[in-house]
Amino acid sequence: MRFGDTDDGGFAFRLREEFREDRGATLLNSEGQTGAKKIWGKPASWTDYSTTIDNKQYGVAILSHPSNLRHPSGWHARNYGLNSANPFAASSFADEKNGQRGAYTLPAKQVLKLNYRVFIHNGDASKAKIADRYTKYAKEIPR
Repeated sequence: MRFGDTDDGGFAFRLREEFREDRGATLLNSEGQTGAKKIWGKPASWTDYSTTIDNKQYGVAILSHPSNLRHPSGWHARNYGLNSANPFAASSFADEKNGQRGAYTLPAKQVLKLNYRVFIHNGDASKAKIADRYTKYAKEIPR
């Protein structure tokens, strides 16, 4: 099986309208970068989207396990609440037309296992201790 090089794939979520950056939401990654423009296509171990809804702060993080193919993953992060860990988009993220650096061919009868954890939390990434949670998750042996 062949996985092509495209940013439209991977492990993703699309959040409700309150998670849009133009409505005050914050997108942060493990490298300390904020905002979809800075995070899109960049490698990171995790990302977190947080926002305020009904005067309470909430967030959703994706943690990408270090055992994953091409860890740390590149991220298809958009300012309208879309976020995706994608190990198959190296050329797409680099804006290389018709590039295939991100393509991957899975040999016959082989298995490709990708491990992610989603953490839905109160507060922002700092209050939810996403970095600490990632450190703990990274030490776990995938099943």
